[in-house]
Amino acid sequence: MITESSSAEVRGSWMARLLNGAVLGFIALSIVLQTISYYLVVKKGSEGVDADTSYLLGLLSMLILPGVVLAFFKLVLNIIRSFKHAQARFKAALYLVVCAWPLLLGVFQVVLTMLHVMPGVLPQEAPPSAQFNAGYDWAKEKVPLTNMECHGSQEFNRGCWRFIKEHRDALFLEGREWAKNNRPAKASQCTGAVSFIKGCRNYFTEHLEQPKPAGQGRYEGMTTAECKVEVNANYEALTRDFLENGNQHGADVTRYRSWDPDLKDCENYDKFAENTFMPLASNRLQQLLAKLKAGTSVTEEEKAQVLSDFTKMSGIAEQPYTTYYFAQFNEYQERMNGVYKEPVTVYPRISCEEYQIKIDELKKLDRERVVAMKALQSEDGRRITDGVTHDRLNQERLDMLWDWKLYNDGARAKACVIK
Repeated sequence: MITESSSAEVRGSWMARLLNGAVLGFIALSIVLQTISYYLVVKKGSEGVDADTSYLLGLLSMLILPGVVLAFFKLVLNIIRSFKHAQARFKAALYLVVCAWPLLLGVFQVVLTMLHVMPGVLPQEAPPSAQFNAGYDWAKEKVPLTNMECHGSQEFNRGCWRFIKEHRDALFLEGREWAKNNRPAKASQCTGAVSFIKGCRNYFTEHLEQPKPAGQGRYEGMTTAECKVEVNANYEALTRDFLENGNQHGADVTRYRSWDPDLKDCENYDKFAENTFMPLASNRLQQLLAKLKAGTSVTEEEKAQVLSDFTKMSGIAEQPYTTYYFAQFNEYQERMNGVYKEPVTVYPRISCEEYQIKIDELKKLDRERVVAMKALQSEDGRRITDGVTHDRLNQERLDMLWDWKLYNDGARAKACVIK
């Protein structure tokens, strides 16, 4: 009499057998597909793997992976079982062979090589055939840029590709030699064919590129315009290299992941220079105004410096800092000409305690904006992750300078002690 428990045991046994059979089927399929892939690679090795074969190999690798993982799992399982069951050792050895199958295929090729050629001598590339020479001569005449321009038999294409590689190697060496003889000051001076640019930039990076002087910050040493020239020269060459190798996707990804962000980052050079220059120029002008108020004369060197600062400040886009500077400059000119009249400034009519509270609020707000701006930098501090927000926060800090000055001057006029 068959009970429910015995029926469940039978069903469980059949399920286990089916599952084990499926696992073994995957492993066997993996061995077959590995062998096919190896054959394709060996067969195409001297001719170059074409796009169809490359796609097929990629598809096979996805089908091979499950079998390899299952074989490794079975290997570990049988190694553990072998401590108690001797028959598991034989299974473990079989699964070890399966896991090492790619290595065994390589050994098999070496053995065949040793049987067909002199001992210790590996087979050489097949000698040039008539079709190979025809492809080579055609490429020599036409000078194609990419392998995709070679259209013919496998031997014809092999000859065509050979010339393209030799031509690229020769251009690379010419680029290095040109850089060695001409010693360009910047990498953007390397121009011409892509391989020539690669060689030129290779020599520039190894021997000519100068490190930043000690103490110079990330956005010092060049202008935004100069930065854009270097960035464009670099990515134009890289994009041409992608396109010459038929990689449109690589060119597109480079554009939106690297080229455009680096061009945007270039704008920080002028911003950094402006944000560094404007406070210094304003401080110099304030010092001269203080001298004029005290009745001290201004030297010719100081006059020349003010005119230089004024010219440079005039080239900066209008903002609260430039507005404040030009107001100071007007006062400077009027004092120099003896026509200045002291304005009567009306400060907020509040107590010293209220002045302290307002100034503390402004300081706190400024600190919060500084922290928010730092949070918009990448981990290495070399790039602004959100330029729009960063610019807005920086502009808000500049706009607040008027209020800050008003309350500080008001507190000073009231003889308040501000902490």
